[in-house]
Amino acid sequence: MVIACGGGGLPVNYGTRAVVGIEGVIDKDATAALLAYNLGAELFIILTGVDKVCLDFGKPTERPIDVLSAGEARRYLPEGQFPPGSMGPKIEGAVEYVEKGGKEAHIAHERHVVKAMRDGLCTRIVP
Repeated sequence: MVIACGGGGLPVNYGTRAVVGIEGVIDKDATAALLAYNLGAELFIILTGVDKVCLDFGKPTERPIDVLSAGEARRYLPEGQFPPGSMGPKIEGAVEYVEKGGKEAHIAHERHVVKAMRDGLCTRIVP
């Protein structure tokens, strides 16, 4: 069974004369991680626009990651390896899922889900 959730848009509240934006955004990757964990999902997959998570993304030293432990990911986050508006929320969601007891999370290209599952064309986040 596949269960998907997404996000977008701004949270709003009705003011006295207009709709006004409010703080309260819940990142879609964090939402998906929480949902996967609470449902007892056997595998949590986050889809993105790249085949694998990379260290030094976009630099000559770029290198793809096959397997990343939650601890390693937590060390790389403050170094800026996974930017907040990009791969950061995906890494944080995957780490949260495995740290709460999920077995494994995959980060894979949105067009290569079958290859990710069959051939390992993804980054695996493990406890």
